[in-house]
Amino acid sequence: MGASAASSARSAGGKGLPSPRRGVSAENHVGSSPSYASCCGSQTAPSLAGRDDDSEDDFIETDGVREEEELEGRQLFEHGASPEEQQDEEDDVPTHEDGLPSRPHAARPSAGRDGLERAGAAAPEVRLPRSGIQEDLGPVEGVDLRKFLRAGDLLNYIGGNSWGHVVLLLDLPRLLRLPKLFDFTDKDHPNPRLIGQNVPAYICRTFQSASNMKDMGLALCALVLHPLCGGVSPVKQVPGLGFQICAGREGPVTMEFLLSPLSNETLDFRLFRLCVEELRQTPVDTKWSFRTAVRGYLRHAELKPGNYATEKLKRSLARDIFAKWQKRPICSTVPPRIWQKYLLKQAYAQETSDPDVRWVTDVLRMMPVKDDRVLPAELVKILLGTGRWHRADLTNGPPMHRLDDGSPEALQQACEPVAREALAEDLKNSEGVPVFLGDNGFDIYCGRQFAKPQKIWAAKRSGGTQVDWDGRCGPRKGPQCPQCRWLEDTLPE
Repeated sequence: MGASAASSARSAGGKGLPSPRRGVSAENHVGSSPSYASCCGSQTAPSLAGRDDDSEDDFIETDGVREEEELEGRQLFEHGASPEEQQDEEDDVPTHEDGLPSRPHAARPSAGRDGLERAGAAAPEVRLPRSGIQEDLGPVEGVDLRKFLRAGDLLNYIGGNSWGHVVLLLDLPRLLRLPKLFDFTDKDHPNPRLIGQNVPAYICRTFQSASNMKDMGLALCALVLHPLCGGVSPVKQVPGLGFQICAGREGPVTMEFLLSPLSNETLDFRLFRLCVEELRQTPVDTKWSFRTAVRGYLRHAELKPGNYATEKLKRSLARDIFAKWQKRPICSTVPPRIWQKYLLKQAYAQETSDPDVRWVTDVLRMMPVKDDRVLPAELVKILLGTGRWHRADLTNGPPMHRLDDGSPEALQQACEPVAREALAEDLKNSEGVPVFLGDNGFDIYCGRQFAKPQKIWAAKRSGGTQVDWDGRCGPRKGPQCPQCRWLEDTLPE
């Protein structure tokens, strides 16, 4: 770590540390534990005037209200929530103060195919052999998704259920050719239909949260240009058959791509992958949250720049965003959280007198989202509204800022996983306590007692039941205190 970056991180200090608002539970740390929020030293953040709550090499295997409003929210999502998830959230559905946002009843999830009919569920993952299907680095006739998609883009699955499913792309898609491709099946077409041979397929490494996953994790998806329909669709693997188009509610599932303002030339790949790795290795429960999904239905998620015009309001918003990062996710939580963390590390890596203000200014320009309450459709709307994100237009070709921005071979090397740099010997958190790395060589701890002993869900909900926690920050694994969590979030290396 450079001396200036380390100094900037240490100077996050007491007054610069975003602290959770009173009443915001640290559900990410404790699952259903009721006592964590009150015992972790939450501070009351300044009120926000004008606040608008209403308005590894080759293809590796992967990690895996008012009363009537509460009732309506539950009915909308109940179809997709497992009994375990409903029980986890039974006593903790958010209260909505300002009235139900206008979202039509027609948007209720309805039965689809291939697992996507369940609200919040991940699409079928592909697991490719390390040998047998070779990567194709050559040109493709017609549309080539490698010219469009870059790390940090959003892939939105349309048609599996009414809510959509959003994932974050981690690097440049890889091109393979499928020996045979079969169309989707439904009641009108119950038998598989061969629709192509030697079909180009784009293998995308993604990061996501889903209701049928234990936590946020990596996954591979395969996308093809449908030979008959012309749109882009995901494919699944069928034993004894091969690859088949994923079926939605009415026809094939299709893909929508949201392109970030950055390109291979302007994205700091190492910093981006560090953000992903920090979120992936978060040492607490990050299971998809039914409560967050209901909150997304009941509340608006846009951060409006006009409400944060002063530096004081921006500093207050910094604390608010940090508090939201402690919430358990849904699918559309992941891209904003990664991008906001990326912008935070950038702000702290630069020479600036007030990195928090710089960070929030960048967030309001590029990712003005409350990630603890945003559904896929609203996320897409908000990002398009910034004027910086754009839908991919496969007909007119790649956007100008992505033309000739690097060779596939060089970019694959830039996208390899990252490791945590050794910490400076004198590095301390904002409480002035020396910090060190945990057993995984990645998470940062200070070892101090900051909460009462209690039962919590462990990371990945390992063991299937809550475990006893002594209330300490680490020291080798487990929950981090807010000060160590913030220090880790701000470190650029």
